[in-house]
Amino acid sequence: MVLTLDDDFGTLVFKNKQPFIIIIRMHPGHLIGDVHIPTINAILSANIDYQVPFLLIAEKRTDHIHIRYRTYTS
Repeated sequence: MVLTLDDDFGTLVFKNKQPFIIIIRMHPGHLIGDVHIPTINAILSANIDYQVPFLLIAEKRTDHIHIRYRTYTS
């Protein structure tokens, strides 16, 4: 599993067609942990039927956290 603050891993995986299990990208990419705690809590409490491999992007906006999830098949 890759937990990242930038989109390099997703770009590398899909451009180079590399196998992966889980990529979680959190946005915006701050180094201050308190910024990410609500985002991580939103991911953990989201009602998503996770099926690997998948890409999840969680974006902290002013009034809510927007989560995009996509599973991939070979």
